[in-house]
This record gives sequence, structure tokens and C-alpha cells, in this order.
Amino acid sequence: MADAFVTDLASGLVFKLVSLAAEEVIQAWNLQENLVMLRERLETIDALLSDADSKKLNMSAVQSWFNKLEDVAREADAFMDELAYEVTRRKVENRGMLGHFFSTKNSVLYRSKVAHKIKSIHTSFDNIFQLARDLGLQPVAQLTTTVQPREMRNTPPFEYESLIVGRDDEISFLVDAVCTNHAEDLPVIAVMGMGGQGKTTLARMVYNSDVVTDTFKKRMWVTVSDDFDFMKILNQMVASLTSTASVLENTEGLIKILQNSLRG
Repeated sequence: MADAFVTDLASGLVFKLVSLAAEEVIQAWNLQENLVMLRERLETIDALLSDADSKKLNMSAVQSWFNKLEDVAREADAFMDELAYEVTRRKVENRGMLGHFFSTKNSVLYRSKVAHKIKSIHTSFDNIFQLARDLGLQPVAQLTTTVQPREMRNTPPFEYESLIVGRDDEISFLVDAVCTNHAEDLPVIAVMGMGGQGKTTLARMVYNSDVVTDTFKKRMWVTVSDDFDFMKILNQMVASLTSTASVLENTEGLIKILQNSLRG
């Protein structure tokens, strides 16, 4: 009964909330407590789904509750992506002057907007919990507070995509953004959205576009999991760049290989 999509979405939101709560921007806005409370709500949702699954309730009896839960989860996911983007944008644009930035009028207004949105999501979850109680559902098994690593999903840089259509504008925009002269700073371009919408496919098509391959003679495609492993990522970068397997355990050695390969 507990749909794998919503279960995975709720778990993914927990990861996002843990990451965001640690951000300096969030702490300066005094929002970390709000995010921790929201994370606890999501952990309870996972436990309610487990209870519904174990009781094998009639699907028709819980379909309305399940649909409302999915809607709220989607809303929370979109909000988390928007907040993560805003945090990254403000960190980049205001590097070195955080103290001044957080006192500006725009920052106060945005902080108020975020707090209001979190309150709205909390209200939606209150309704979800009341419906769950009406159905006799109880949170039988809470998630542990320690975030457990999810299964690694490797995504290759090449795949047969001649039948992909309707993404020309997005591809052109991203190619232009990637290939713009970034002499002063290196950008991070985020492609965000729910699972299954084609984010990886879009990134792959940009990565393999003729303009990008002509502009960048050396490129690296690396998959980064939620269980962040710095050494593993460095080895993947070396392997992607040199087409040779790399299992070195010395950080300095890996960085020197990357420096030598990318010099100039």
C-alpha cells in the first residue's frame, strides 16, 4: 500500500532538510529549528506509511489520504528546491559580506516569506495526521535521526537519446550558460526537479553537445551520492579525465594528477 514513490520522496526530503539546516544562511535567518520540525514531520509520515502497509488497509479507504499526502510531499519538495537554490545564490552573490547582507530589507522579507511557507506546510501536515488518526494509523517505526546512505545510482555520461524531443530551448540555454567566459569565477548550474522528470538526461545532452565538446577539450562526468565521499569523488574525476581506473588513497596525489591533467 505504501507507494514507493512517496516513501522515497519523503526520505529524499529528510536528506534535503538535514543539509539545509546546516547552512550558514539558514542559521543566520534562524530557520534551522523550523526545518528540524519539518524533518520530524516527514519521519512520522514514513512511519505512518509503514503502518498502512503492515495493516494492508483497503486501498479505497486510504486513497484520499494518500493523494493528499502526495500533494503535500510534492509541495514540500518544490519548496526545498527553491530554498536550496536561494541559499546557494545568496552565498555566491554575497561572498565575504554575509553580516551586511543578512541585515538588508530584502533578506528580512525573504526570511518572512520562507517562515510563512513552512508554517503553511506544517498546517497541511496537521491535516494529513488528523486524517491518518481517523483511519486508525499510528507511526509504528520512526526513522533514526542519523541519516542513512541511500543506494548509489550511477548515471553514465553516454546513452542513446536520438528520440528525445522538446528540450531544445533548455539545452540551448544551459549550453550558453556553461560556455560563457567565466574568467573571474566558476559557476554552479543546478538542474532541479522531482525524480523521473529527465534532469540527468538533460544534463547528459548538454555534456555531449557539440558546442560543449568543442569548447572544453577535457570534461568530467561524476556521480555524487548523498553519502558524500571526497576521496571516491576525486578518484572518479581522475578516472573520467584519464580513462584509467583510479583507486588511490592519497588526497595530495589525486589532486596533483588533476592539476597536471587540467593545467592550462
